[in-house]
Formats: sequence, C-alpha cells, structure tokens
Amino acid sequence: MDRESRMLALLLLAVLATACASGFDRRGIDDRMASGGVAVTDEDVRAALAVRPQLPTPFRIAVHLVAETFEPGAGPVPASPDLWRWTAKDKALFLGWTGELRARGVAAEMFAMTELIPAGEDLAGLRLAAAKHGADAVLLMKGIAQVDAYVNPLAVFNLLILPAFIVPASHRDALVVIRAALFDVRNEYLYAGVEAEGEGSSIGPSFLIGESGAIEEAKEEALADFGPELVDRIAGLATR
Repeated sequence: MDRESRMLALLLLAVLATACASGFDRRGIDDRMASGGVAVTDEDVRAALAVRPQLPTPFRIAVHLVAETFEPGAGPVPASPDLWRWTAKDKALFLGWTGELRARGVAAEMFAMTELIPAGEDLAGLRLAAAKHGADAVLLMKGIAQVDAYVNPLAVFNLLILPAFIVPASHRDALVVIRAALFDVRNEYLYAGVEAEGEGSSIGPSFLIGESGAIEEAKEEALADFGPELVDRIAGLATR
C-alpha cells in the first residue's frame, strides 16, 4: 500500500471512529423531576388552599439530598458514589447560606439530615424525618446528572492500544440540574422553589477518562447559582 492509500485508510478510520456529541435530554430530565404524580381530587385542592404558613422566626431548615443519573432510554437511577454524590464539601455550603439567612433574621440553621433516619419516598415521610431532626421546614433538594460521551478524530490511535492511554481522544460533557422545594414540616405549605443547572466537560485518553470530573464541574457551577437564589427566596419569606 502506497503512502497516499495509507493516509486515506487512516482518515477513513478516523471518520468511522469519531462520534459527535449528542447533547442533553432536558425534556427527559424535566419529566423525571416531575415524576411521582398522584390522583388529585377537588377536596385535595381545597385542602391545599386552606393551608397557611406558620413558620416561627427564625426557623430551622432540614435538607434532604437526592442524587440521580439520567440515561436517555434507560431512565434515571440512583447515582453511584464513584460517579457522583453530594459531598461533605457540598454540605458545608449550607453553613455559608445559614450565615446569610441569620444576618437577615430569617433562618437559624440549615443542615443536611442524617441518613440514619429514613426519610421515605414521599413528602409525609420527609416531614416526619425533618420533625425528628427538630426542624421547622424541610428542603427537598434533588440533583440529576447526565453525561454525553463522544470521541474526536484522534480516536483512530485507540486502535494501537498504547496511545489509547496517552492521546486525548475522548470527551465527556456533563449537565447537572438541581431543583429544590421548601415545605413547612407542620402542614406541607410550599414556601419556595428554586432551580439551577450547570455544565462541565473533560477530555482525556479513552482508556483513562472518567465521568466524575465533568459532573463535579457541572455540579459546582449549578450550586454557585443555586445558593444565592435560595438565600434570596428564603429571605423573602420575612416580608410576607
């Protein structure tokens, strides 16, 4: 095979080996965030309208953290610790948010609930767990991560095995969506809803690259927007 033929063959392999980014399924994530619907009656609506806020001032907020991953077609699954999770660093942010809320005379404390007390899968279970923590309000904070994996033309070198440990041929793009709702522990009154999202990316050798780096970057970006918005929404309760 002459040089031109070899170059054409390598180019063809590069094209065949390259996969483009497919993007994120935001609709699928939205559907998952909204899952868990139940049958609602007129009586349920009347009961909800009759509920009134009754938080003391200042009040204590218990936070229930949920982490999931989302794969189009496969649906969401609980996030594995080696992929992504809510870390001690994330929970430490609550201390900073509490400081701001204290300064505004609204909340006395914000803390993540211990997993030793089961919270259940419904709002009633969350309220009970929060009550056992001595909290006045419970913040359900849910994060869903999706990763888009693809390769670039350098993936042709993956055929040589060793370069697959060296050549930056693979990409990981991550999206993390965080949504939260603040409920009264005593009567389920909804005080506030907050959402934010962030994106992250990484590139590296195909045999070494993982997904956690891109997810962590996306999570940090989402939390950077989420925190100030949450503080403003909760602080605004003092003016009601």
